[in-house]
Amino acid sequence: MSKKRSRPEPQGWTGRAKRVGEWWTLHNGARSVTCDLYTHPLGGELRCELDGEPFALRPSWNLQELLGTSEQWKAWLEKMGWVAPKTASKG
Repeated sequence: MSKKRSRPEPQGWTGRAKRVGEWWTLHNGARSVTCDLYTHPLGGELRCELDGEPFALRPSWNLQELLGTSEQWKAWLEKMGWVAPKTASKG
């Protein structure tokens, strides 16, 4: 009889995903894409939303992997004409 190994829950996991923070936002006209990091049973989940609707998700236990994926997604969107919001300059 084999015993199923239990994996400890990752730090920050409470049974429900919680937003940890925003990594970036891009705009294309009136449309926007946000990329946020959420808690996940594997450790973290990268979520990109287009106008508030999820369109890309990537769970992983490796934060560096999520960061790399985030940068790949951002670069792809920028090639498609999406741009970072302009920040207000202090005068």
